Amino acid sequence: AAFRTWLYRIVTNRCLSLLRSRPMPAVPLDIQPEPPVLQAHGAPEQIAEAHAAVRALARALAGIDPDQRACWILRELHNMHYGEIARTLGISEQTVRGRLFRARRSLAEAMDPWR
Repeated sequence: AAFRTWLYRIVTNRCLSLLRSRPMPAVPLDIQPEPPVLQAHGAPEQIAEAHAAVRALARALAGIDPDQRACWILRELHNMHYGEIARTLGISEQTVRGRLFRARRSLAEAMDPWR
């Protein structure tokens, strides 16, 4: 677990540094390739709606603060605990909780039309 936390911290810090050093998106989001979506089964309209929802979530994630996004991704996609996220990012657990709260609130607002 210690190696995993150490590696996540290095990679996350490097990614955040790159994001901070870049000017804001030079390429509009709708031109960038879409992330791969798992094979969906069902009616074509359900598949199209699922793809649209994934694109909306990707846009919403791109629109939040990179520090909040890092916390959200580590928690929701990598299933890390708050303490593990805190060690990985070099912040306190309270800061993790605050960033997750703000990220979830922003994402909920952005995804409200999909409810």
